[in-house]
Amino acid sequence: MELHHSLHSHIIGKGGRGIQRIMKLTSCHIHFPDSNKYSDANKSDQVSISGAPMNVFAAQKHLRATCPINIYMDLPWFNPGGPDMRYLGTQFEVAILSVEANVYSMVLKISTEHDTNILFAVRFILNHFGLKEEFVNVRIDVTAKDEVVALLEQNEDHRNSVQDMCAQLGVTMHTFQISQYISLFGPPINVLTIRKYIISLSTIYVTFDAQLAEILHPVNCVETEMDLQIVSKKKSGEIYTISIKSIERRIIDAFRAREILLGLPPTMFDESNDLEPSSFTSLPPPPPLQFSIFDNPPRSTSSTENIRMFLTPPIESPKSPDPEDSPLAASILKGAKEITPDLWNKKKTKPDRSEMLIKATQVIFDDTILTNSTPRYPTDLWSGYGFSCSLPADLLKGMMNLSTDDETARASRDSDPPSTRSALCSVQEEDELSDFSISSPNNCSRIIEKKPKNIFSASTSAFESPTLPYELQWDINYFTDPSMVLAQIGCSEYMTQLRDQEIDMHAFLLLDEQNLKDIGVSTIGARKKIHHAILKLRESARQNGYSI
Repeated sequence: MELHHSLHSHIIGKGGRGIQRIMKLTSCHIHFPDSNKYSDANKSDQVSISGAPMNVFAAQKHLRATCPINIYMDLPWFNPGGPDMRYLGTQFEVAILSVEANVYSMVLKISTEHDTNILFAVRFILNHFGLKEEFVNVRIDVTAKDEVVALLEQNEDHRNSVQDMCAQLGVTMHTFQISQYISLFGPPINVLTIRKYIISLSTIYVTFDAQLAEILHPVNCVETEMDLQIVSKKKSGEIYTISIKSIERRIIDAFRAREILLGLPPTMFDESNDLEPSSFTSLPPPPPLQFSIFDNPPRSTSSTENIRMFLTPPIESPKSPDPEDSPLAASILKGAKEITPDLWNKKKTKPDRSEMLIKATQVIFDDTILTNSTPRYPTDLWSGYGFSCSLPADLLKGMMNLSTDDETARASRDSDPPSTRSALCSVQEEDELSDFSISSPNNCSRIIEKKPKNIFSASTSAFESPTLPYELQWDINYFTDPSMVLAQIGCSEYMTQLRDQEIDMHAFLLLDEQNLKDIGVSTIGARKKIHHAILKLRESARQNGYSI
């Protein structure tokens, strides 16, 4: 395919991370011309994509969507003072080119990955200036080679299609052959539509090698029937290199021609285009901002929140009727309390951790309840309230009553089947109590009220606990230091060992359980949690293009 050489560095990205991400997503190899590195006179626009047809089709869409776009706007400003451009600069890559007679000439640089983002950015800027989208025209310059310009001027079908679209959508088009670009001027969404059509006229080649015996259909017939240009060149022996020339909007036809020549079954391509502007023409205009243009606007954490604010209506939660005003609601509430009285009991208190630790220590050194006279020492791995996980559950149940429930709840537990009472629940390590204690009171009460009989029971496995932090969003862009990872999973006490070994984040991602044991992580539970976090961060690093 052809991408203007000025866009190559932007697509490749810093350290090649941009192109590595696309190659990983599509399982294709993408090659940019090496001659551009050494010669400034003759720059090549050709980009080669190697892979399966479906993957090549997806990679071509990703490459085209990664290209940046410059949107030029002339916006009038009628208020005293100037607009707060600092706030716009924090949201988008926008710059002021000139200011003449209170008219600000601006340029917005944004990726073409999603037209929703482009429209949102334009609407956001217009709303900041107090303008409406239907009264403002923008300008977009499309880089086009001589072949595209010639196709628009000489091909009657394409020329008439573009002229009809421009007349219908109110877009003015100017062609500059010397600088190889086409200027479009008109409403934002209509300009994006014309731009997408012009880019779809860029030349593409589908090239493959095949033996002469593998060509099952005449090349001339396929070329005539599908209106494509097919060129074959002998490579070596009986192997020929066949090139099918087409345009981007007909790339699927080029793949179909290859399948017909080789007698292959048809491939189902995903022809849906998420970037099609026509799907956004029915979007309502963005509502006015809720803050004064002279005040300091509130900071937004991400552009996603702004997109929801502009492009989706507010979602109102349903209001429940007041039981005192509605007899029906009162009867429903009463019935719910009768069915699940435990969930409505507000008097239950959370057990005191310090008291439980004292009781656990007394039990460990109480020789009267043990089979032998040797005291039991706590192990490195602790359960939720200070009890050693090696202490049998039945022994705990027999030596003391640690329940804080009322008599009704205790009687209901005594009436449970023996198989239910003998079941063991999973436990937490001591450091995990910080996660438990800082959770919301509602969550704590629900946990205690659901299974009060199993809170203090020991378990045969310390890794079955559903409260372990395994469902975290492990993002390598957020967790940039081993100390952050250890703090998140409650293993900060092992940070000293990592510092002694001078382990940075890259070395941390290469550790396994045996390495963790060697550097001083003594407990199995801590090693399991740290290694699980490392695996998740490795996966996140590979998805973001890092080499591990």
